[in-house]
Amino acid sequence: MDRKFLIGLIVALAAGMIIPVNGVFISSKLRGDSYYVSDEVWYATSARNLLVKVFHYQPVYVKDGMRYATLVYGSLDEISERIDEIRSCLHSLGGGIARDNYTDAPLIWVYVPESNFTSLKCGAQEVIGGYQYPSKEDIHNYMNAEHPPLGKYIIALSMILLGDYPLSWRIPGLVEGFLIVLIAYLIGYRLYGLLGGLISVAGAVSDPILRVMSHTAMLDIHLTFFTALTLLFLVYGRRNTALITGWLAFSVKFSGLFAIFATYLYMRIYRREDALKSFSLVLVTSLTFLAVSSPLIVSWGLDEWANRTLSSFSWHTTSRGEGPASSPPWGWLINYSPMALHISPDVYAVTNVVTHLGSALGALLLLPLLGERDDRYLPLLMFSSIFLGYTAVYMKGNRTLYSFYAVQLTPAAATGFTVFILFLLGGGFDWIRRRWPALWKRFLLWDFELPEELAWLEAFRDPALVVAVLAPLVGLIMNLTRYTFPTSYVITTIRELSGNPPIPYQEHVYHGFPLEAWLTYSVASIPYGEVVYGFLIVLSSIIIVRELRLRPIPLLFLLFLTPLGWTTLALAFLLRGMSLKEDRPYIGAFLMGLGISLNPLTALFLLRSSLNRKELISLLIGIFNPLNLYYLYAFPVEWVRGAFWFVNEDPWVGLTGIMGLEPVVALIVTLVALTTLAYLGGLSPEVAISSFLLFFYSSPPEWWLLLLPTMTGPEHLVLASDLIVGLSAASWVRPSLLVKELFKCEPAEPSPCSLPSLALTFVSFLALYMSLRSHGTKIFLGRGQVGDVHDEEGPAHS
Repeated sequence: MDRKFLIGLIVALAAGMIIPVNGVFISSKLRGDSYYVSDEVWYATSARNLLVKVFHYQPVYVKDGMRYATLVYGSLDEISERIDEIRSCLHSLGGGIARDNYTDAPLIWVYVPESNFTSLKCGAQEVIGGYQYPSKEDIHNYMNAEHPPLGKYIIALSMILLGDYPLSWRIPGLVEGFLIVLIAYLIGYRLYGLLGGLISVAGAVSDPILRVMSHTAMLDIHLTFFTALTLLFLVYGRRNTALITGWLAFSVKFSGLFAIFATYLYMRIYRREDALKSFSLVLVTSLTFLAVSSPLIVSWGLDEWANRTLSSFSWHTTSRGEGPASSPPWGWLINYSPMALHISPDVYAVTNVVTHLGSALGALLLLPLLGERDDRYLPLLMFSSIFLGYTAVYMKGNRTLYSFYAVQLTPAAATGFTVFILFLLGGGFDWIRRRWPALWKRFLLWDFELPEELAWLEAFRDPALVVAVLAPLVGLIMNLTRYTFPTSYVITTIRELSGNPPIPYQEHVYHGFPLEAWLTYSVASIPYGEVVYGFLIVLSSIIIVRELRLRPIPLLFLLFLTPLGWTTLALAFLLRGMSLKEDRPYIGAFLMGLGISLNPLTALFLLRSSLNRKELISLLIGIFNPLNLYYLYAFPVEWVRGAFWFVNEDPWVGLTGIMGLEPVVALIVTLVALTTLAYLGGLSPEVAISSFLLFFYSSPPEWWLLLLPTMTGPEHLVLASDLIVGLSAASWVRPSLLVKELFKCEPAEPSPCSLPSLALTFVSFLALYMSLRSHGTKIFLGRGQVGDVHDEEGPAHS
């Protein structure tokens, strides 16, 4: 064996002994709740309950020749009434009561000579051998079904081998903490030789959170151990074994999924295996999780186990009540609001800021190594997968994440920091300076091949499609957080059964253009108005799909268009008019005029057309059609207010609100912006519309629908829109589905929910940028094309 390897291994063994020898929670000073420290109250007790109720084994706790057990009764009142009888029974067995001050559970902790343990009953419903329970409600039945069972199995195995003592609960974590240090050495040595191994050992041993969590009977140290094994097998190229250990991590806590995801990326990027094969391997190895869970499946039944497992996923993405100090994942990197595991003496779950921040920075700066399939990036890939995974959980709605979760990052942080430091010392600064500008240009121009799993993102290669897909999605989210819900006839029928108004804005003051208002109130007032409304909008949607030549007609896309109200009808008139203009110019211009009468913003599409005098007359007839003229005659004040409602409205959203501009001033700013953009890059409809929405965003979100005609290659839109709309369609039936589950708030309270105005402002900027990039790329990137980016060797490593 390599002499350097042996020298480093000896050093790693010696350093690793710091973990178990420097015992934090072995001291009698750290009692916690009946010697349970922090969340040990949930995991050690659930491990004991699994032994008794699933494996039918009685844990053993013996002290001074007496064996201890917990007696379970029907209620606290029963214990109070029968306490003398219970004492007499125990005295007859040569034992007594060790604890009877439970206030939340009907329990008594007792002791009897070992020889009399089998005779112990004393009128109790259940006898549970072992250490005392904490005073928690129903703690003697608690199985901790929120988490998978493997971590509790490990604690329970130690109870079987060593007895049900606080120290025995913690010994597996001590052993695993020691092994994690050795694993860090093996990873570092593989990537950078002896120096890499020793730096990785130093990074692991010096991480306070690893030392602290190794001394507590919680699940996170077991999760970290299997995560470290997964990273080790990835670095050594053992993908199947890595998948199995990844599923073992998942069998401890569901956050083990982040290690599985890193392994999946390894298969797809490093081994160049296709998506189907990679996913199939992940699926096959998931039998590991089922095997680990099989005792629970047998004990609880398949249905009960499945229901508990599925409900736990929702539990993990929902914030808890008041409790310990919580912190977001990025807060773990700088020890923001760390959780206290014990007070007096104080023990906090804090990280090694140097290794964790260094790994985060390295994961970003050395990202080009991933494209080069360089093994040195694997620790940073694991770090990124775990960190972004927890970030996704936080963004999904669980705001009560705790700093001790960060221990899962420790193996990747220690080895990732090693890679980053030695890479920089080996000439990495110059490599980063050369590689990143080329990579950034490729990213801006989408000059790369998307993986199979993300093929639907092809829609986003076309800037107009980005606008057309993202903007209506955000608009839909805004609609879900408003008090008014424009609905299609199909969804109206369902919602009407629950007593909701079928016509948009029926019970609200209408703010919009004159003909839109007339149609809304007229349709709402006639018999079966929802049928008429639904027919018009569905027909308009069919016309839009046909004019955009989407084949086959995507039903979900159709359903997406139908809730967007009269703008859908305006767009149908516009598209049909534009297609007829060549052969039947007057009818085409008339239909375009009808579209403009419904939504004057459609007039921006006239930038693509030149009209002669007769066509202009047809257009004006379409705009000032009899319905519009009648509305102008009957309600002149309302007509004027409707035509210029955006000037009368207080611009509390969009750039006008940010700049604090008055409406009229904002209108002037808009016109100046449109003129400037026309001069710079050639004014296209999407640029014009995006600019208008950017500066004047008191407009309804469904106006983003008007960007559809500017798209090219709409076949890419089908998959992307169907993916988005599948969720949207369900949300119309259950309005709380998208907003409540995704943003963790009630749809009836839009402002504190998802801040839709800010989201829409962001999309406005995005739409403007993407439009400019499409039609005026020279403004940003120059006239030249970005050339091919050739691979460049990074600094050599051992």
